[in-house]
Parts: sequence; C-alpha cells; structure tokens
Amino acid sequence: MPQSHEMRILLADNQAGTTNAISLAARNCDLIGDQTFGSDPGKRGTRQMYACGDRILREEVSGGFDIYPTAAEMDWFIERMFGDNISGYPAGAAVPGETIPALYAYVDKGDELFRYDELRMAEIIISLRPSDYINWRINFIGKDETSGVSWPGSPPALSCASEFITPDAALTVASTAYPFKSMDISINNGFVDQFENAVKR
Repeated sequence: MPQSHEMRILLADNQAGTTNAISLAARNCDLIGDQTFGSDPGKRGTRQMYACGDRILREEVSGGFDIYPTAAEMDWFIERMFGDNISGYPAGAAVPGETIPALYAYVDKGDELFRYDELRMAEIIISLRPSDYINWRINFIGKDETSGVSWPGSPPALSCASEFITPDAALTVASTAYPFKSMDISINNGFVDQFENAVKR
C-alpha cells in the first residue's frame, strides 16, 4: 500500500497550538531535537559510571521542511520571518521587528506526534523552476523536542487554496515585469547560537 510522502504540521504562536495556528502539508521534514549527554565517571576510584552522574549538557532543535505555499501561507511565514506576529493571520501587513517571534510546531511523523518549542525561522529559501510548483524550504533553530504529545483540541484544516507554479511569477523592477525561467531567493536571519550558561538555546 502506498504511503503519503507529506507530513502534517501545525504551527502556532503559542505552545497550546491555538494562537494564529496554521496547518501545513510539508515535505522533506527533517526537524529534529538533539541532546548531548555527559557523565561523571571514576568515583571512589572505580571504573564504573554512575547513573546519578549522567546529565544532559546541551539540548537543541534544528532542521526544517519544504512546502508548496498558498498566498495565505506565504503571508504567515513572511510576517514572522521579519519579526512580526502582531498583525494576525491571514490579514495584516508585516511590520519588521527587532525580535524574531517564537513559534511552536506539532509534527506528525507517522508513528508519533512531536512538539517543538520556541522555534525561530533562521532561513527561507524560495526556489522557482520551469513548469514546477514554487517551493519554500524553511529552516529553524529551536529549544527542545517533546514526544508523545496530542494534537491541540481543534487544529485548523489543511488549506485547499491554490498553490503557485513558476510561470505565474515575474520579477518586477522599477514597475517593469521581467519573465524568468528559474531563480533561488534566500532570506537569512543570521542567528548566532547562544546558550548563555543554559542547557537549552
């Protein structure tokens, strides 16, 4: 039996998954948490490692996913990429801010549902190719991963709005539209990894 190659992802502005929530059908999702462990061996002059000495030294989330966005999904991501989640979804223009807002993601990986906390959008890569959908790759850095969670009470439905293909697009410079065959656009927030004496980002 064939299986879907897309994952359902819920993104929201709060951990409960209820504020400005959006559901996505994402491809190539490699969003994952990573933990670095340390141990304190050799107590009492032995070679044994005691369980009480094992600790998590560092915890982080990285990775992202690909989507074929609708117009509303583009607006949702662009607002937050530039530091604005005040104007709301889907209405409102993005107002650049000094702080990139934290997002929370619920990701259905088939056998288990995971939640990712305090995600910040590090990069959006927009790829346009002839006779293909416009693809967005969105990369994140985040705080931690929690497994075995449940979907929020009433997650929004997946959008059935139109997606875009490259022939629909043109590059407009000084009010003149220039057609093109292919293009890659990268928007990067240039985050510096900071832990500041904490286990988590």
